Amino acid sequence: MNNTKGFFIVIIFIAVAFAACKSTKGFEGNANLTILIIDENDRAVDDFEISLCQNKKVIPDFESCVSTNKNGLCVFYNIAGGEYVLKGQKNGYSKIAFGQFDFNNRSDLYCYRVYSADFILDQTEQLYKKGEYQKALELLEKLCTQEGTLLQNTVSFYKAYGYACLNQKEKAGLELQNITEQQNPAFNTTKYCGAIEQIIEQLPNAQPDV
Repeated sequence: MNNTKGFFIVIIFIAVAFAACKSTKGFEGNANLTILIIDENDRAVDDFEISLCQNKKVIPDFESCVSTNKNGLCVFYNIAGGEYVLKGQKNGYSKIAFGQFDFNNRSDLYCYRVYSADFILDQTEQLYKKGEYQKALELLEKLCTQEGTLLQNTVSFYKAYGYACLNQKEKAGLELQNITEQQNPAFNTTKYCGAIEQIIEQLPNAQPDV
């Protein structure tokens, strides 16, 4: 009797698994697309702006933008299944940029993790300690910063240091210029720019920037 019960449980499991796999092929008609944005600590991220565009080969003029609520959720209503381009950003968080996004299951909750500026800057420092400057710079590029903010100046400082350590004087100099042009009173430009300039002066002949 126990063996028979176990047999039916297995059959039910296989049937459910098959149905789930089958549903990934898409659906007919339109449905609501729900997206959840969380940070590195699984906390909801509000006011994260997400842009959804359908594959331009199909409908070039379709585009919709929404922002997440306090629970990190946003909904695109009455969306047809298919291929889309998904992008998202919020100042102080890593950006989302997918070349292709497949909306193929009307019942799924699509969850994406982004990283806060504190986390990215902490990781950058860890990478710098290991001498992995290129990886750190690539990580910094993913961070969304608004012009004129303290965060933008801070990121420019980190980039200037990374480029200087890679002996890319021109790029380091451009980041220093960005800092001085912002003139943010909360950022001590003289102190930090002076430190980077000393590093650049001690560098050997510069390698070509790439």
